[in-house]
Amino acid sequence: MNKKMMDCCTSCCECRTTCLQTMQMCLKKGGKLADAKLCLMLAECAQLCQVTADMAATGSESCAKVAESCAKHCEDCARACDAMNEDALKQCASVLRECAAICRTMKSATVAA
Repeated sequence: MNKKMMDCCTSCCECRTTCLQTMQMCLKKGGKLADAKLCLMLAECAQLCQVTADMAATGSESCAKVAESCAKHCEDCARACDAMNEDALKQCASVLRECAAICRTMKSATVAA
């Protein structure tokens, strides 16, 4: 696995964990934080991050395409987190944006043999 793929795998795993923890916090706190659309976005993002990490770890030839989808979803989810105006969600948004930036570098990653 080359460095870009390793970085993508690591970042996606961190983002997945952050999304799941943030979703759990939102559901526990309730109120506006338990917004169904936001929680669904966080859950979907966690799943997409897992798939992207798995593909990066195995050197899949399709990884760049999946990573691009992951980056877009991470950015959309970050905007949704920012809109809630909560500190914990702002931290999640930061992790999401970092993951998106790293996923975007996969366009130029070469597949390991």
